[in-house]
Amino acid sequence: MPDGVCNPVRNIFRIAARKRFGRGCKPRPAAMLTRMANLVIRTAEQTGFPCYVTLDACFSTGPAFLTFGEAVNDNGEQSVHLITRAKNNYVGYLVPEDSSEKTFREKDKVSLIKVFDFSERFGETEVMISGNLGTVRYFTWDLLWKPVGDIIRFVFVIDGDDRYILMCSDLTLPAGQIVTIYCYRPKVESMFRTLKHLIGGFCYHFRTKAFPDVGRGEDVRYCRPDENERKKFDLTLEAIERFVNLSGIALGLLQYLSLTRGSEVLGKYEGWLRTASSDCPSEGRCAECHSGGISVLSRQSSG
Repeated sequence: MPDGVCNPVRNIFRIAARKRFGRGCKPRPAAMLTRMANLVIRTAEQTGFPCYVTLDACFSTGPAFLTFGEAVNDNGEQSVHLITRAKNNYVGYLVPEDSSEKTFREKDKVSLIKVFDFSERFGETEVMISGNLGTVRYFTWDLLWKPVGDIIRFVFVIDGDDRYILMCSDLTLPAGQIVTIYCYRPKVESMFRTLKHLIGGFCYHFRTKAFPDVGRGEDVRYCRPDENERKKFDLTLEAIERFVNLSGIALGLLQYLSLTRGSEVLGKYEGWLRTASSDCPSEGRCAECHSGGISVLSRQSSG
């Protein structure tokens, strides 16, 4: 999962987005959110560095922020900071002068969506959005958020006609970096789309009758398969994991050909391109080249 570096001591973790900044999703149970958060924490701890994780609006919940907040390193620092998108109906509360008194008074309530009515207070910054350098307007406000009982950094973003509210647990991270990190998410979405539709990486059909017959609402943890059934179940999972891993390797080989032999792939491509948008062909165009041509390219690159 680690795929980028914001600065020398912080890794960035990304999970697939739905659209450019994420357009919302169905609510997920709190248990699922915390399981995903714990999975990310375990992965981040293996790096040995403080990390950022960007997740969709489903994770803009108190349990998610609290789970990440409880993960600290040996120095007492939070090991994983969460960046996500707030929902439009969220509210915050003004931070009192004595920040140690985290009181939520009705007169201090702020409707986040109404902050965009004061766009004259927004500043401008250049950020990388979907691989392109663009200018967005933003406003940063640290507010108390009741689901966590603590301060959260909110970044209000105006990108053309679109308006988004980002949340970050790191109160020291500048708004420009928060937006930049969050905009890395579409790259993962693109990778999953290619892995699914071009490579067929999730089109496996490995099944076993040894899997427990669990009805809706029943907990699979209470099933007790015998040793033989457990062995068959483990072999099925191993086959699925191998299939997905090999699909990932195939995708990596196509990307390698695109980066190192792009001009030769385009020269062997028999389709019609209206406009060449890049010197690096897509994975799809590399795959559409006949297998003999790709084999030749592979031998040339290794020689």
